[in-house]
Amino acid sequence: MDRPQYISWIVREDGVVFEDQQPLNCYRLSYAIDDAILDDWALHIRRHYVPDDELEEDAALNKLTIEEYLRQSGVKIIRDKVYVGDYTLPTDRRVSIDIKQDVVEIAGNICGAEHARFREELRRAQETGTQLYVLIQQNECSGKSIACPEDLRHWEAPKFRYGAKRGEPRTLVKGEPLGKAMRTMESRYGVIFLFCAPEEAGQYVLELLGEKK
Repeated sequence: MDRPQYISWIVREDGVVFEDQQPLNCYRLSYAIDDAILDDWALHIRRHYVPDDELEEDAALNKLTIEEYLRQSGVKIIRDKVYVGDYTLPTDRRVSIDIKQDVVEIAGNICGAEHARFREELRRAQETGTQLYVLIQQNECSGKSIACPEDLRHWEAPKFRYGAKRGEPRTLVKGEPLGKAMRTMESRYGVIFLFCAPEEAGQYVLELLGEKK
């Protein structure tokens, strides 16, 4: 089997020990932005961790990725560190957009282990005067529309389809309290939560950044 290109990014750190001076095997990620290596990494994950039938189902739902839409719209994508969110303009960072794959992801950010990190991101946006939009790529559940946080009262957590947890909910968070938590965060930090279909996310990004012609 060919050696994955990204392996060279994993660098051993020597001299790291426990308090009792016992050596500790420690590694750090040392990388440079390289699309070819990132593509290789993504391909490795797809081949080894995503079942074919699940991939086909996900691909059917996501007709066009955000980056595909942006490129087709003539937008040049620059990979760089963003202080808050995922997408902003290099010449004007007063607006930033944080992309969430679905309601399950934002539920983990607000009500799960990621709460402290997510709250800190909202604070950074507020302190720097950045209008942060959280764009959730899901706008329906069981045939019912999700257009605002209040509509999450219709939402039920999807279940695992594979593995030992098959049939169990992917999160224990309930939709109605999640929607109320979103409204609290909007009032406290100035963040705005939006919902869209996955294939519409690219268009939303352009419109929110003021780049939609």
